[in-house]
Amino acid sequence: MKRPSFQFYPKDLLSDTEAMAMPNEAMGIYFKLLCYDWVNDGIPDDPKMIMRIGGFEWTDLQGNMRNSEDYDIVLKHIYSRAMAHPSKNGFLTNPRLQKEREKQDDFSKKKVEAGKKGAKNRWQKPKNEPMAKNSTAIVLPIAKNGSSSSSSNNKELLRNPLYVEASLFFFERLKNWLPEAKGDPQSKAWLDPIRLMVEADGITLEQVAFLTCFVHGGTHHGNTFRQHSFWGKVTLSPSSLRKNAPKLIAEIRAKKTAPKESKRNIVFTSNT
Repeated sequence: MKRPSFQFYPKDLLSDTEAMAMPNEAMGIYFKLLCYDWVNDGIPDDPKMIMRIGGFEWTDLQGNMRNSEDYDIVLKHIYSRAMAHPSKNGFLTNPRLQKEREKQDDFSKKKVEAGKKGAKNRWQKPKNEPMAKNSTAIVLPIAKNGSSSSSSNNKELLRNPLYVEASLFFFERLKNWLPEAKGDPQSKAWLDPIRLMVEADGITLEQVAFLTCFVHGGTHHGNTFRQHSFWGKVTLSPSSLRKNAPKLIAEIRAKKTAPKESKRNIVFTSNT
């Protein structure tokens, strides 16, 4: 899991008497190591590597060699605020950062589980249950390059629970037969193709779910599919699902009854 940031409380630092007793040099190296620790999930338990990463200078501003006492003082402060990494032998981590990692991991896990539950409830609901009003295709102008003229960043995409649920559902179906599959269903790389299928290609979210089951196996409104021997191996992300959608639709139509609506508003069968 990627963790781009951690919370920092200046008041907590300023009220920490041990931290405030650090020399300025030690404080600067400490902060640099905190950032390294967070990005790399720990720092090597090696004094020379720690000081090299922290940027300890062996010469003063006049270019004179410093004695080892300065080195030892800085190293003492760093080790006093570190602990053995709980899952990486030979590495240290900051106790506060470790708690933050566990907190973020727990929050992310709960969010994914809630999304999976919502996806199952939405996409595998009984056949006669009415569709949600906001699950139909959104009609927007289409840019010349085939993408929607609307601009959306990852935060905006994450605010749309329908796109998130569709992405999580795709990832769940993929992992069901390919446990080693990788991807971030809450990233823009996964959410944007789903948005474009709906907003630019005229494919409803219900039909996205149908295509997902057709490719990776599953049940959708009474239609039960096994993982497709060909499409399952080449459609490993929503981006490839969108790219292959026309061919998938053609194959589905060849096997089932002709659609009752135009190609823009695809209805594969009467019970999709």
